[in-house]
Amino acid sequence: LKPVVGSIELLAGEIPPDGVPGELMAIILKESESLEGFLADFLTFSRDKTLTMEDVDLDTVIRAEIAAVTRHPACAPGVRVEVLSGSSPAVAHIDREALRTVMRNLLLNALEATHAGRVTVAWNEAGSGIEIIVADTGVGLPEGDPELLFEPFCTHKPGGTGLGLSIARRLSRRLGGDVILEQGDGRGARAILRLDNSCVQRRAA
Repeated sequence: LKPVVGSIELLAGEIPPDGVPGELMAIILKESESLEGFLADFLTFSRDKTLTMEDVDLDTVIRAEIAAVTRHPACAPGVRVEVLSGSSPAVAHIDREALRTVMRNLLLNALEATHAGRVTVAWNEAGSGIEIIVADTGVGLPEGDPELLFEPFCTHKPGGTGLGLSIARRLSRRLGGDVILEQGDGRGARAILRLDNSCVQRRAA
């Protein structure tokens, strides 16, 4: 697929953008990029990569992922992505890339459901562990059992792969945690990543 997309990009530069050939080339390029994204998600879902555990600053990872998703096409111009002040900073003994992937998928899922308003991220103590909460002011959860949204290929979004939440849950469980979905307070929805005390420690003051 990489050579196909690369060849299309080269050809597109030689074809005037207006007119039928240019329009067809734009459609081919868009669909090829969509397929490339789907295959990347599918490979992430299907592979059980070896986890590399290390001490990771949650604040650093979360802010880096927010900076990345705000440049993503899913982020509408009228949507703000914010970190809310929560309890004191935390360090997790966790696989950094797995945590990044979970946060990226939860943030993108929230952004795709929010056309105006904001997406917020906060983390708080929950028993002996911690909860990372991604909340949005979007359309809220569809009717029915929220657990069905974690099923592979289940999606209510045009062009969605239905793998983002499946990947987030699978990785979170491998990290010793879980992801749940809830309706928001009044509007929108919340995705909660729960990490237990086996991988989270409070940073000394």
